[in-house]
Amino acid sequence: RYITQDDIDECVAIIKKARRVYTFGWGNTNVIAADFAHRLLRFGKHSFNSDNLEFMMRSIILADPGDAFVAVSHSGNSIYTNDCMRLAKENGLRSILITGSLHSEATELADLTIATGAADSARDLGRQSHVSELVVIDTILHFLGDNMSEYQAGTKSEAYLTQFKR
Repeated sequence: RYITQDDIDECVAIIKKARRVYTFGWGNTNVIAADFAHRLLRFGKHSFNSDNLEFMMRSIILADPGDAFVAVSHSGNSIYTNDCMRLAKENGLRSILITGSLHSEATELADLTIATGAADSARDLGRQSHVSELVVIDTILHFLGDNMSEYQAGTKSEAYLTQFKR
């Protein structure tokens, strides 16, 4: 089974309810997770991302129960991503996995798995492509934006930061 509107709606609900959203991916996948964290800030949602594993793990340990952890893992088999997911679960965070495969340890650890099917299809793009994960993140942000007030949507921060854009 792959992505459904119910999956997106549940993901949006988890993110909206969380005080802070922690995002993580191992290796070049963390660039996708970091982009998601940055874009959540633009929506007015506190987020955190680090490619430093120790810093990420310490932050998860200090997180509040009910915060959210979003892992991006193309294969779902990254040892470090799975370790962070276990830690998030132990500390009461809701966990969302965005992955290309439904058959991995990560899917067992996640509260919600959004499977893109990319690990099973698009062989011509190989494992180097993260297009499907980016599309999922854009979809989540689209529906998140539809469900947040203007203030929560980052209007205040955008208004302030526009002075630095020329």
